[in-house]
Amino acid sequence: MPNEVMQSEVLLSGKDCDQGVVLSSVLTRDPDWLHVTLARLICRYSLRVGAKDVAAVCEVLGADLPQKIGETVLGSDLDILCLGPDEWMLLCNDAKGRDITNALKAAELKDNAGGISYALIDISHRNIGFTVCGAAAVSLINAGCPRDLSLGAFPIDRCARTVFEHAQIVLVREDEARFQIEIWRSFTPYLASYLATAARGLAAGKL
Repeated sequence: MPNEVMQSEVLLSGKDCDQGVVLSSVLTRDPDWLHVTLARLICRYSLRVGAKDVAAVCEVLGADLPQKIGETVLGSDLDILCLGPDEWMLLCNDAKGRDITNALKAAELKDNAGGISYALIDISHRNIGFTVCGAAAVSLINAGCPRDLSLGAFPIDRCARTVFEHAQIVLVREDEARFQIEIWRSFTPYLASYLATAARGLAAGKL
């Protein structure tokens, strides 16, 4: 990336504003160097499961729940992030979300005598996702996040609940230079502004 400040910026409109977020064009000017966009509009669920019922819930989901904090299971229609000892985030499309909700309810009713211990909360309207990719992706994220993002410390398919400046985020590494940031909707203007400021600094060689 040339060591110069990008001279003109516009606020992206259309598709990039569908979720009520406006991004500066400084974040998308050079896709190979840095490209920040809103992640696809998806369903998000917070799942809590008691240890004795993990196997039963895995059977309903048709996928294993990763057991170590920070591990993920990334599939074609369902991503599962382990955020705590009994806490997972599920990311999926609408149809898969309905299937999971209905299947868990059916399993709960079927096994009503003993019951299965779980809580599934729809957090789709609470969160927004940002995709950050390109050669400068790590530098941009580290402008506000103190986590070591070297591949040895934070490998591909790893997730972490961490912070970006004053905002709590969930960070997922999808590839060496591709990340997803999950953040509460109320913090998205703050994050979008900070990312744009940091991108300008990187472009000017100041960060």
